[in-house]
Amino acid sequence: MLPSVLIVDDEKHTREGLRQALEDDYDVSVAANADEAFNLLDAQPFDAVLTDLRMPGKSGLKVIDKALALLERRMQDLKARPASAPPIGDDDLFAPRADAGRLAELEGAGREARAALAASAEAIRAILADDETGGEDA
Repeated sequence: MLPSVLIVDDEKHTREGLRQALEDDYDVSVAANADEAFNLLDAQPFDAVLTDLRMPGKSGLKVIDKALALLERRMQDLKARPASAPPIGDDDLFAPRADAGRLAELEGAGREARAALAASAEAIRAILADDETGGEDA
């Protein structure tokens, strides 16, 4: 099974160019705007999301926020599953065969990844805000 990636960009040429560049190594889905991306994110989990930040309507930051919220919810759902529950799929890291040490390791890695993504999103917000004010200090 190939890793999945969601590409979100309002520019068709960029979206399709990225699809063509990645489709041999990834299961690629595309969305032309944030609302399309939200529908795809609700329908399935993705291993990675590549998004344009500046799009008409909702920005790419909204897509990132949604992806992070869904990741957090999925992690909570998986943690709440009883150890006797059958695996969700072939890549179910939280199947009964997973021991407590591995679960703790995965939770730690997930927390670090979410913190890094959140910090990146905040840095991007600051850059965009600075661009909108023309770099003037408040």
